[in-house]
Amino acid sequence: MNFIPPFDETRLRAAASGTLASGKPVVVNADETVSVVSGESGNQSLGTETQLKATASKNFSTTYDSNSDRFVVCFDAGNEGFAVVINLGTDNSVTAGTPVKFGDSNGETNIAAIFDSNSNRVVIGYKDSGNSNNATGIVGSVDPSDNSIAFGTKVQWSTGNPTYLSGVFDSTNNKVVFNYNDNSNSEYGTTVTGTVDPSDNSISFGSVVVWNSARSRYIASSYDPDRNKIIVCYTHSNSVNQLRVRRVNGTSTTAVTGPITASADNDWRYPTMAYDTKNDKTLLAWKGAGGTGGSKTRVISLDSDGAATLGSEVTFDSSTSIAYLDSVYNATAQFVVLVHKGKGTNNNHGVFKPISISGTTPTVGSEVSFASGETNFITVASRDAQVCVGFEDDDDSDYSKAIGITLAYSTTTLTSENYIGMSSGGQVASGSNATVDIIGTVNAEQSSLTAGQQYFVQTDGTIDLTADNPSVFAGTAISATELVVKA
Repeated sequence: MNFIPPFDETRLRAAASGTLASGKPVVVNADETVSVVSGESGNQSLGTETQLKATASKNFSTTYDSNSDRFVVCFDAGNEGFAVVINLGTDNSVTAGTPVKFGDSNGETNIAAIFDSNSNRVVIGYKDSGNSNNATGIVGSVDPSDNSIAFGTKVQWSTGNPTYLSGVFDSTNNKVVFNYNDNSNSEYGTTVTGTVDPSDNSISFGSVVVWNSARSRYIASSYDPDRNKIIVCYTHSNSVNQLRVRRVNGTSTTAVTGPITASADNDWRYPTMAYDTKNDKTLLAWKGAGGTGGSKTRVISLDSDGAATLGSEVTFDSSTSIAYLDSVYNATAQFVVLVHKGKGTNNNHGVFKPISISGTTPTVGSEVSFASGETNFITVASRDAQVCVGFEDDDDSDYSKAIGITLAYSTTTLTSENYIGMSSGGQVASGSNATVDIIGTVNAEQSSLTAGQQYFVQTDGTIDLTADNPSVFAGTAISATELVVKA
């Protein structure tokens, strides 16, 4: 049996995005190209906690250097700033380099580490407590051959006293941006923009700009690369939690929109934000103050002009006693990883949980403990399907530690709506015109089918007798090699 209806009624020709093997389920993409259904999955596994420095540590910040494929964990140990380069194995093994002190005085605190992907350098902003609490930045280059990091000369950008320091890298303008509370200026919300010169590991800063002329605490910031905007969240005058959108303009930043109310919780704690590149949304999470109904998360959407809208608040933990929130988006797993100090059954252990976004709604996955003791100052960075978590182990003399985690995930290009048929006519290279047998057509490029059986598209791009999630009907077999598409 080999019935082929008229070509222009039952077959579609469209440009292929990626190679199309023949006889495979095909989806249509938003750009009007077609692709075979694809998916991947991974199982969760945790590495072993590894000590970084046998000194009481705090004020952690972790970043991922994609150029050297190394994580850099920064912290204050004994009132001195240190950076440790980590080679994270695919088995979650942590190979840590020697801790390297950054700065040239005692008292590097309130640390924020960023990776500048333009210069391939790690930038650390901090309060130089050993030098009148001045706001200071320093640039480091990672050598993966021995897991070391070398720093340039520290640069003071202000005599201000920065607290709640939060940094982002603007990949459009190739600038690092630090937002902070300026304790020397009535705790006003303040920002500064830096430009890195990789030739000598130096950094130059533009003018300091006040973006909120009132007390601004518990600051978090993130960068939206699709709209070239920076989102800043903070508590205004210890009562209202607000959001502002800014953008880099030369060597400074200017206001775009805001302030708007970011949550109804009074005086939140430990806010964190992560940009979801798949959904083009930013996830905000925070620890609620007492009596506010728990700790929460919500989705922030920006339009092309930078105007922000917020989805509904979703409680991810009923406790308001959790602490040390941090988050990062994992592009392979396609969800945000939220880490924090747990409470209740976790006995103050560090925990992580996946949070996925659908529309403007966050869905929080199951909580998993990653540390055996009480943990503080937790921080996280991401690569592939893994994250590296740095933390202080309160049950082991407050020593600094790190652990690697492989995430459990399952991703697919298939939705409940985008399946259009089966590819035919042989393999087609990406960018070439592909032929797709659509509804009612007999696709004769199958194998091992059972006539009379209904087949369903699987998330990995195969077809089977059992429906997957989402449930998508592929068609009915009329022979071992023929499938009536989606009839």
